[in-house]
Amino acid sequence: MRQLVTVAGMLRYSSRFDYYLEADSGGYWLLDVPFSKTQQVDDLLHSHVAVRGVRSGFADLSVFTIEEQQD
Repeated sequence: MRQLVTVAGMLRYSSRFDYYLEADSGGYWLLDVPFSKTQQVDDLLHSHVAVRGVRSGFADLSVFTIEEQQD
């Protein structure tokens, strides 16, 4: 069974990992972003966000929703 999680942190991009989240709780999550959400995610790069999705691996998250968080 896959685990639904919500994680907050800074949204980043690298050529090695593509989109990833530097989690507020430490560590990072590699984000599997659906093509339909690519523009939204691009617009939120380097912002503090909350990501909700299904855990699909040790540090992999298949994204359902992503929302900007106010500091």
